[in-house]
Amino acid sequence: MSTLDDFTDAVASRVALGDATRLTGGLGLVVGSERVWAGGTLSLRGSLDLGRILTGAATSVEVSGETLSSEAPNGRVLAGLAGTWRRGHFSLSTALAADGPGSGDVFYAGRLTLGLRFWHPVAASDSRPDGIVAMDA
Repeated sequence: MSTLDDFTDAVASRVALGDATRLTGGLGLVVGSERVWAGGTLSLRGSLDLGRILTGAATSVEVSGETLSSEAPNGRVLAGLAGTWRRGHFSLSTALAADGPGSGDVFYAGRLTLGLRFWHPVAASDSRPDGIVAMDA
């Protein structure tokens, strides 16, 4: 019988995973700014997070009786930039992130989102089901 922690792979090697738990802690800072730009509102945000593995940085696996070990770096940096421009019913957002810049296992991510608000009240007395009263634009 095989479990997630103990199995035989496709070439009949017996694999047994050791303890793979990890405790991490971190601290982050976010700064933001909002201003009127191109007939809409532009919101900009930047973040910098520092993380540290407190326990569990080392991992080992046993493959056919041979122990293979690895150790993750204790410190980690995550940097991000994001922005959103809103005008009327439309919005355009973008976000960029770098996880572990300067390390051997850096990860980059990006996202671009185009938004459209469909709900638009026709009178100041209109309210949404959640009780928020909205004004005619």
